[in-house]
Amino acid sequence: MIDFGLVRHLRLGLLTVLVLLMLGVGKAQAQDLDLETFQIANALYETGAYDEAAQLYQQLFDAGYRDSRLQYNLANAYYGSADYGNAILHYRRVLLTNPRDGDVRYNLSLARERVVDQFNRNDLNFLETAAQLSNWITLTEMAFFALLLWFAWVGARLIYRHPRTERQRTAAQSALFVLTIMLIFSLVALGNRVYTERSRPPAVVVAEQTAVLASPALGEAVFTLHSGAEVNITARDGGWVQVTLPGGDLQGWVAANTIEPVIEG
Repeated sequence: MIDFGLVRHLRLGLLTVLVLLMLGVGKAQAQDLDLETFQIANALYETGAYDEAAQLYQQLFDAGYRDSRLQYNLANAYYGSADYGNAILHYRRVLLTNPRDGDVRYNLSLARERVVDQFNRNDLNFLETAAQLSNWITLTEMAFFALLLWFAWVGARLIYRHPRTERQRTAAQSALFVLTIMLIFSLVALGNRVYTERSRPPAVVVAEQTAVLASPALGEAVFTLHSGAEVNITARDGGWVQVTLPGGDLQGWVAANTIEPVIEG
């Protein structure tokens, strides 16, 4: 006899996969890297010509190449030339696809130590803290882990409803309890990650400095941010964006061309 309730669950699981694919989870890299130019840039970097190396790496990046080696070397070149804003930007972009890379995280911490604006990261609000904790895995990994839990839950429910023995029903009941908690937690974490990245996308100040205004264009300057300051974008108005600092206590408007979003597109 067909269990139509389980069929609905399976359909919902498959729909989840399709939605995640439509959202662009796990985007493919744009094209193969131009190795000749890349090697020239590497040679310049090895000789200490960081500005020239950064220019070549940036040309490749602007041409649409999204190889993680390119972004990492680009970040290192910017770091070597003391452009900590662009260094932090590209280190963070590398971490989007390689979140557990120890070298990238270490270099990012070094770059953060050299920026003018130092914010206490212990003052993050709940959503920001949860997003920070989930940044150790990619959004793709989070999505497929939640999907795996979903199908495990459906399987446990099937066994619970149609057990061969009473012991099997008891084991399935215990598994359902654990899987339900894990599934809820993973879905909340995934939802928070998506919500944070879409409604409050992270960005980095790449200009040497920028005035933060109380309102777009004509507002009074509230304070100044310098290269490397990490913010979240909360609103847009023409050529201006509203940003908030870690913790959400300070916010204001800056010229859009003075910051770069960490997540492209």
